[in-house]
Amino acid sequence: MNKLITFLKTYDIEPHDISLYQAAFTHSSCNVKGDVKSYERLEFLGDALINGYVAYLIFKHRPNLTEGDMTLMRSEIVQTRSLAKIGKNLGLGELIIFGDSINPKEALQNERFYEDVLEAFVGALYLDAGPIKSKEIMSVIFSPIVKSHDLKKTTNYKNVLQEAIQAERRETVHYVSTKHISPNNEHYFEAEVYLEDIKLGRGTGKTKKAAEQEAAKDALEKKAG
Repeated sequence: MNKLITFLKTYDIEPHDISLYQAAFTHSSCNVKGDVKSYERLEFLGDALINGYVAYLIFKHRPNLTEGDMTLMRSEIVQTRSLAKIGKNLGLGELIIFGDSINPKEALQNERFYEDVLEAFVGALYLDAGPIKSKEIMSVIFSPIVKSHDLKKTTNYKNVLQEAIQAERRETVHYVSTKHISPNNEHYFEAEVYLEDIKLGRGTGKTKKAAEQEAAKDALEKKAG
């Protein structure tokens, strides 16, 4: 409890309902008797809030980006790896309460826990402190990232696309690649990415991997339309 109070004071948060923040850092493994709330429902709310506010910050701070680039940037910033890094930097791992069945040190090797509690914290903050305070703190956390994010460093569009799809559908995309020979007798690959039987994008490249990355990039750009 003391660590939680100290963390909240860092952001000048005076909780009206401390149980919301306690739930935000309580893993479901503690809910053995059904009398302890965990962060799962708050995580759902926080995920939507973060997605929406990061979109707003991109629109506000990156006026020269196209719609496709804005979508790609948001996907990169809210993917598991990025949110987990933020959660680690905020020290959220020290606040998570696990049940006896889970070894905290082993569990915290998984990035997902940091992402989950960051989202749950934002959800709890919104419910307890209201939209103005929650936006203020999200701005402190995400504005520097949005302002400094470099889209040119993006290389793994496949990961970005997969996380974007799973966030919406909890499903996996798959790729179909074929090898071709150009009129100049050079080999190249064409790749298409599908969600079930729906084609999301298409790309070409000198290697199968490069073609699949281009297909994923194409799908992300079309997703913005």
